[in-house]
Amino acid sequence: MLWPTTPPIRSTSSKPQAERHRYLVDFPEPPVLSFASVTYDLTDPVRTVHLHNVNELWFEVQNLIYGARLNLASARMFKEPEDGHNSRSQTDVNARFDLHLDKLERFQNATGG
Repeated sequence: MLWPTTPPIRSTSSKPQAERHRYLVDFPEPPVLSFASVTYDLTDPVRTVHLHNVNELWFEVQNLIYGARLNLASARMFKEPEDGHNSRSQTDVNARFDLHLDKLERFQNATGG
């Protein structure tokens, strides 16, 4: 019995990442928000845990800013090819619509909407 062959799965993640890199310069690098070095003080373990938690919270906020920056750059990346499909053919209308939806999805992810 012959098994149906499927085409190999191509990774398309490298092209968008390379393209997105061009647009990252438009969005400033976020500052480092988690500065505190937690020193363990055995006389006050609650304060040590508190400082550790606060530091981890700021680290997560910084990661959210990094994610928003990448999503905004990705949304900007879709703008140019979207504008390139400007004819009234059904193929171009569908391609423009798909690119527009991808762009809006990235923007929505960046803004938390």
